[in-house]
Amino acid sequence: MGQNPLRSIPGKPDPDGFAARLRSVIAAHGGASALARVIARSEGAVRKWLRAESEPNVTDLRAICEATATSVRWLVTGAGERAALALGETPPRGAVVEDLRPDYALLESLLERVDEELAGTHLLIAATKRSALIVTLYQLFHLTKKIDSEAVTRLIKLARA
Repeated sequence: MGQNPLRSIPGKPDPDGFAARLRSVIAAHGGASALARVIARSEGAVRKWLRAESEPNVTDLRAICEATATSVRWLVTGAGERAALALGETPPRGAVVEDLRPDYALLESLLERVDEELAGTHLLIAATKRSALIVTLYQLFHLTKKIDSEAVTRLIKLARA
């Protein structure tokens, strides 16, 4: 349905792509080694993400966003606000605030889509990874209310990693 938001075209760095957004987040956080320590990953793994040689799995993606107060939606797609609001935090004056009420129809659709894909591939994902996957997918699609099948497939593959 569209280009994978995480992966850039090999050999052609996307100046506005995932790796570029990740570089800006990491630079603001004190560098690759500082972030690696905080999210309990190797510095080599973080540097591979920065060079777009590999991608963080869903658990690592969520850890990056939590550690750096970055919106998952912004980091993955570039859309919306970069900074994630902390629970109970008041948004800056004039900021567009995403509706915090859950969209149960969207959640149900995401669960069905994930279950179908997992059943079709006969894969099992641990409950903790599955819940992180569902939350991440919800954060990606709750504003548009449109589910990108390619993004779902890609994030399921990342959840297995």
